[in-house]
Amino acid sequence: MLDINGLKIMTLIANSAEYGASMQSKNINPDFIGVGPIEATFHTTYLLMNAISAGNKPDIIFSVGTAGSHTLKQCGLYQINSISYRDMDASVFGFDVGVTPFADYDAEFKLPVLFDDMPTASLATGASVVGHDGFNGINADCVDMESYAVKRVANFFNIPMIGLRGISDGHAPANGIATWEEYLHIIDVKIAEFYQKIIQNPNSLVSVMS
Repeated sequence: MLDINGLKIMTLIANSAEYGASMQSKNINPDFIGVGPIEATFHTTYLLMNAISAGNKPDIIFSVGTAGSHTLKQCGLYQINSISYRDMDASVFGFDVGVTPFADYDAEFKLPVLFDDMPTASLATGASVVGHDGFNGINADCVDMESYAVKRVANFFNIPMIGLRGISDGHAPANGIATWEEYLHIIDVKIAEFYQKIIQNPNSLVSVMS
């Protein structure tokens, strides 16, 4: 965990490929939670239970990594201001798309943002990689496969969450996994710069805790 001004920050990333040299230089020390909502839910729950059992409950969770978009700037870094669950569809039973039946939480989670001078975006989580032609019908600026699950677990443990995503793909048809890997080093630099900005402005975290 990263300590900033006495606050313990748990950084969660899906895969080690997203944790490059620039982030490593900031000693962020993330935990890897796997790809997709199921892996993210399992590993986030496991990590938090262990941390709480050891008396080391994080003050804030950062869900960090990449996302796909056909409208946002390629390699751009965005603070996530809302998350929805794009896979959930019980509409044949009369529920609105995105609403989890019989659950006591909304279909969309709002997230705090730290810096007004940095762009924000809405995000939709699901268990699929969305190709260039698959964004029609998705009511969000970008997509990933973990953030909604992380936020659901964070809420259960009453821990605030920050979402941060760099746009790695979606502007053009994919050419295998190399499409996703091509810009990871650029996004890594931008995420590291974001953390440096927090370190230089630790009061930015105050609003998250209030």
